[in-house]
Amino acid sequence: MLSLTCERCGQSFLAWPRDLERGRRFCSWRCWRGYDRDQTTEQTIARFWALARKTKAGCWLWRGRLSPSGYGVFTWRGRWTRAHRLAYELTSGAIPAGQLVCHRCDVRRCINPAHLYAGSAFDNMRDAAAAGKTRGSRNGRARLDDDQVRTIRELAEVGVKQAELARRFGVPAPTVNHIVHRRTWKHLE
Repeated sequence: MLSLTCERCGQSFLAWPRDLERGRRFCSWRCWRGYDRDQTTEQTIARFWALARKTKAGCWLWRGRLSPSGYGVFTWRGRWTRAHRLAYELTSGAIPAGQLVCHRCDVRRCINPAHLYAGSAFDNMRDAAAAGKTRGSRNGRARLDDDQVRTIRELAEVGVKQAELARRFGVPAPTVNHIVHRRTWKHLE
């Protein structure tokens, strides 16, 4: 075996002569791929900020890859990281333990550091409720939309049984009961 020096990190490593013949110049796969876990690189940071498009509303919309939930994602130090979290860390430092990075603008793709703050899960839910994101069809778990709820109430008023409405709309009977008695979907007339 031969003792070589990695061209990227300068660390010594052992390699077989055939590896040297094949052109091995790096100590590990991570160095070969260029991942830098110890320090941030200016090129990566520049590439990150280049994926933002500034809007008139002040949001910096992420133009890169999106997660299934609609948040931007970026490869950072060999791992997928949410873009808004990385933007916060690059501008404000580490995210405090037990905290989330929340949006003041309620735009998931926004990475504008002025629109981001560290807060608890309670703060995040309070902001969502204030923005109306937890009510009605804007709630991500809602099975019905506003028109269907209005139809259920109208049909219940003319005498259609709640069990029949539950079957027709594909929801549990207690859900229909809560809709008819206005315990849920209160924001609809």
